[in-house]
Amino acid sequence: MRSGQKAGAPDKELPIGYDDFATVIHERLYYIDKTDFIALLLKSRVAACLITRPRCFGKSLNLSMLSYFFDIRTAEQNRSLFTDFSIAKSPYFAQQGQYPVLFVSFKGNSAFSQHDFLEQMREKLGLLYEGFSYLRPALNEAQQHYFDDMLFRRANKVQLMNSLLYLGNYLAEYWKKQVVFLIDEYDVPLIDAHGKDYYLLAQVFMKVLYGNAVKGNNKLRLAVMTGVIRTARAGIFSELNNLVEYSVLSKSYAEYFGLTERETAKALADFGLSDREAEVSHWYDGYSFGGIKVYNPWSVLCFLKEGLLRPFWIDTSGNQLIKELLGRLNAKALGQMQALLQGESITVKVTRSVILEQNLTASQFFKAGQSV
Repeated sequence: MRSGQKAGAPDKELPIGYDDFATVIHERLYYIDKTDFIALLLKSRVAACLITRPRCFGKSLNLSMLSYFFDIRTAEQNRSLFTDFSIAKSPYFAQQGQYPVLFVSFKGNSAFSQHDFLEQMREKLGLLYEGFSYLRPALNEAQQHYFDDMLFRRANKVQLMNSLLYLGNYLAEYWKKQVVFLIDEYDVPLIDAHGKDYYLLAQVFMKVLYGNAVKGNNKLRLAVMTGVIRTARAGIFSELNNLVEYSVLSKSYAEYFGLTERETAKALADFGLSDREAEVSHWYDGYSFGGIKVYNPWSVLCFLKEGLLRPFWIDTSGNQLIKELLGRLNAKALGQMQALLQGESITVKVTRSVILEQNLTASQFFKAGQSV
């Protein structure tokens, strides 16, 4: 029995640190059903969307879920992953296993220089191509040469920037189906490059990489991108103006990233900790997504494991960008932050996008810092 856990709690282990949907289900780890997200996404008929949420709020797990749901190559073996969940009762379950999926995550990308940045992209995108080696025999000679350049890590910068577009084209032609693009942590390379001498290169590179794949692509069935912020000055959204953004201010999909009050109460009950509900609410419900109260899932899961109330989330990542932003607050905003630290309240209008290169007002800081 876990520390702080009462008798009668479920035998299932908690999926702390897991972001692969199949692993969570196959290992019978504790899972709160979020599969209705799939149905709502398909019902919306939005071709491309960006969902921004704080770190450790289930973005990677949800994209993994989408990947297993749509993937045409492993349709039969993946079907059983969903049969015990609500999506199986939806008419949209008919779209399970119907599309080729291109899923790439930029989580953990970090570089010191322009050379390191390009080498990391060459490796990241080369590994992606390795997963689709079965396509190569079906390609013409010119396409095979390009594919080999990606596989053997000799692709130049232009080839790398077009790699998602071309791989999507190859998949669409092979399967005679439109493609689902899933891009996790899209903004990590840009946040990491901020303040470094290759930022402009990273900005142009990511703008072309994403824009070519997502904008005006008739081979695209659906594109879902996730990240923590929407950066206005990153320059990539001029190429992605077809994206529909769902931020923490949006009601759409609000309950599918993080835990709702009802889900948190059920989890506490499942682990025999219902008597701690008020304490958990005091510590971990400090989020409102689209007007819906949401609990920090990482903190709740860690509490269920340890039975202790601690600021678990603070250890999940560095906060270098927030520190930099704090250093650029204007005088008025700095005074407002000091008022907050003294227990006072302030009211700010949260801006839609983050502008990283200027002195910041309080509203710009809170938009930038809300999810980093």
